[in-house]
Amino acid sequence: MTVLLQRLAIGINIFWLLWCSNLIAKSSVEPVTINLTFTHENQQLKQLLQEFAVNEDFALTITWMDQAKLKSQLMTSSKSQIPDALICPADNLGLSGYVSYSKIPQSLIDESFDANSLATVTLNKEIFGVPLVDGNHLLLFYNRRLVKTPASTWSELLAQNESLPKNISLIGWSFMEMYWFTPFITAFGEPPLIKNLPHLNTPAMQQALQFVWQLNNTNIVDGGCDYECVERRFINGELAYTINGIWAYKNFSDRLKKDLGVMRLPAIQGNRMRPYHSTIALTFPNDSLFGPKQKALQALLKMVQQERFQQRLWQDLNDIPARPDVAAAIRAKVTPNQAVLFDALETSVPMPSHKNMSIVWEAMLQGYTRYGNGEFSAQQASAYMQKIAEKAISPISHLESP
Repeated sequence: MTVLLQRLAIGINIFWLLWCSNLIAKSSVEPVTINLTFTHENQQLKQLLQEFAVNEDFALTITWMDQAKLKSQLMTSSKSQIPDALICPADNLGLSGYVSYSKIPQSLIDESFDANSLATVTLNKEIFGVPLVDGNHLLLFYNRRLVKTPASTWSELLAQNESLPKNISLIGWSFMEMYWFTPFITAFGEPPLIKNLPHLNTPAMQQALQFVWQLNNTNIVDGGCDYECVERRFINGELAYTINGIWAYKNFSDRLKKDLGVMRLPAIQGNRMRPYHSTIALTFPNDSLFGPKQKALQALLKMVQQERFQQRLWQDLNDIPARPDVAAAIRAKVTPNQAVLFDALETSVPMPSHKNMSIVWEAMLQGYTRYGNGEFSAQQASAYMQKIAEKAISPISHLESP
């Protein structure tokens, strides 16, 4: 009997050890959770990321955040509140002083990416992100039911206003956002940041201010109708034209179907409007790529660069993939509308990722608003923009009183 009891005890102990070992093994393979925040307007990106992550050894917790809110959070939050990974416009790299983005070694970047395709994520010859989506540029969308002959110039566009039904407005865009104002500046001259320095007190800026606000003052465009308002009105057939980004193409196409038309931005006085273009990039704040979740984050980095993922960016979101070989293959097979998305990219202006770009945006908005309110003339507004931008950039600006 004693022998039987001993054998039973041994068996129980072995079972217990095996059970504990099984628990330890299960816990050791529990996937690492990556906290990822993205700002891309096309929120279907979330579903695509989750689909691909199913086959990976990590889990994703994904949060969408407004771009302006994200910038504020990055500049004010503690490190513990910042996510492991960010997918956002590459100009966010200008906040590197606050965020400490990981430098990405060439060995972790697919060989299909060359120096040109990585330019928007390269600062001081170091790579701080991998671009997923190329473009992010503005286009002229129109409703074919309301527009028989799409305008290629502002003169042609304005001439169509009188022929529209009374309940239809000619055009709308996010009037108070400086990203939309920039193509008007480039139609009259150079962009607002050159060699990473503000270029604001110029005749081009003054002409752009006068041109744009005249459209508001004559009720051609409603300056009080924000991004969501304009998008809704265009989809509902209340606007003949709208200026919006490539990111809006899929939504507009799904809603308007064959009635949707796409053009490059209309010329002004024979000069082409050249919008900024940039990339949507995967970045790693707080040097997370080499932190405790290093293996999982490097797997995420590899996942978004693979050919199949890049192809799906186009198939699911109608976003131009940043990987050059994939984009070239897609460009060869697109529809006429889709071809415009690619062609307009060729004449756009690369948006700097330098930290001074954020300063210039704010300086522009302050002068733009004051001119619109009638507080400043165009000359005073452009001089004011330049002054406050230079003051903010000055290394001794923090010693000066506000």
